[in-house]
Amino acid sequence: MMRRAVGLVALSILVGCGTSKVDAEAPPVIEPCAGTRTENGDGTTTIACLDGTKELVCTRPDCSGISHLQITGTDLARVSLPTLTSVMSGGCWPPYLCALEFHDNPKLGSISLPALVHANSVVIRGNGSLTGLSLPALTGGEVVVAGSALESLSLPALESPWHLEVSSNAVLRRIEVPALAALWDLGDLTISDNAALARLDMPALVTVSSLTVRGNAVLASMDLPALTTVKPNLSWVEATVDIQDNPVLPQCQAEALLARLVGFTGTARISGNDTAATCP
Repeated sequence: MMRRAVGLVALSILVGCGTSKVDAEAPPVIEPCAGTRTENGDGTTTIACLDGTKELVCTRPDCSGISHLQITGTDLARVSLPTLTSVMSGGCWPPYLCALEFHDNPKLGSISLPALVHANSVVIRGNGSLTGLSLPALTGGEVVVAGSALESLSLPALESPWHLEVSSNAVLRRIEVPALAALWDLGDLTISDNAALARLDMPALVTVSSLTVRGNAVLASMDLPALTTVKPNLSWVEATVDIQDNPVLPQCQAEALLARLVGFTGTARISGNDTAATCP
């Protein structure tokens, strides 16, 4: 798949805003954002077509606003898109067209997307200085938060994503996803290698396709009281429960979770947890 991108210093932006009707069988044309990069002198950078001073409208029938934004390897310190509400409306294929990606930006300290309700994918990976992330309205899609300096992660409106991964966040102590009820289709939940995470609370979660809780050094409790189903929607995909190498998590808690799953026929790997701990 060919993509046309505009390089604004080290900034890669792909924005689908074509005005012609898209042929379902032909590769979509992704037009580059024509904005300019301006250093404001206060540690922030303005990109003209994304700074809220003018409306960015995508006329594709399956996307609204930005259809793909990739910020990779930049020196940006802050990203704020206060008026962006959607990176996907209805179906979008291939899925990468409706995505926000923030990869390997060593100075990026905050990402603010206060109005974003839906994106097919929001991937935030390898931003080692990231201490602030605002996604208060996001309801679904894929969400990956990995390799950050966040101490807490709050996704208050997230209800039914198709993938949720929180991994390798060295100082992350708290994950709050109170409305999360199901990870649909091939919905994987992965919580791994978060060295400071002490507790996992997802009180409303009922259904996932696979569950991985692995390598969390101080995780002492999993509060997943409603989880009863680990089963993919597709019959040829195997369900898995992988709860391993959490040295202070009671092994009996992981075994109790497995025992209450209804109709689970997949593969379970439960090991490397605290076998000396007792459960009520």
